[in-house]
Amino acid sequence: MIVIKDQEEIKKYYDEDKAEVIFGDDVKFLCPVLSDRSDFTFLGTATMEKSFRAGWIESQGSIISKESIESKGTIKSGGVIESQGSIESGEWIESKRLIISKGSIISGEWIKSGGSIECGGSVISGGSVECDGAIISKGSILSGGVIESKGRIEGQGSIKSGECIISKGAIISLGSIISGEYIFSFNYDIAGKSLQTRTLPFERKFWAEMPPIQKWKEDILNEKLCWKTYKNLPTMEEKKKICSWDGWHWIIRAQLEMFFGLKKIYKTG
Repeated sequence: MIVIKDQEEIKKYYDEDKAEVIFGDDVKFLCPVLSDRSDFTFLGTATMEKSFRAGWIESQGSIISKESIESKGTIKSGGVIESQGSIESGEWIESKRLIISKGSIISGEWIKSGGSIECGGSVISGGSVECDGAIISKGSILSGGVIESKGRIEGQGSIKSGECIISKGAIISLGSIISGEYIFSFNYDIAGKSLQTRTLPFERKFWAEMPPIQKWKEDILNEKLCWKTYKNLPTMEEKKKICSWDGWHWIIRAQLEMFFGLKKIYKTG
């Protein structure tokens, strides 16, 4: 293992041809690293005792810090990304395994994890948040794109997405759940103070076969018509009748009511 005790020692690992710092083995930093203009590549695992700040950070192994990890560009790991402080990236964050932070996880673009995302603060992403495990935050989960998880999505604050929110597990928030498109849990387990959506889950074929909507089946299946056109086909009374059908699960009914403009926000309490 390479041990770096002083930031000056990093200079001998600088590759002038590639214009980046390259460590060919596992490395442990005993000192803070504050190097906004330098890019770092680790061919093994990188362990930091202090804060670590760089241009971009890429490791074939894990990236583990006892304080914060900050990158002007990307943070990419072939293992775990773990921090006792925050994890911040000006571009994107990607881990083949877990992303764990006792502080916030902040990305200017997107966040992707091959395992779970566990955060002691908020998860904030300019783009999508996607993971093969659960997304668990002690703060809010805020995304400019899709929020998608193969496990549960759980936030002690609000959950807000510019696009859809999809989970193969539960979607749970102690605040509101807001989506620029739709919200869907494969086990129909959604809990929050309120829901706010604009579109509907499922494909056209699903809606075309629903009894209260079959009157407009041909229109729904017509790919030339967009959903915006369809939502204006029924009259206000017909919209109310569609939503009152007792065959809807409450999660679907709630999104239908918002889709048709009967409600702006669905309060669950």
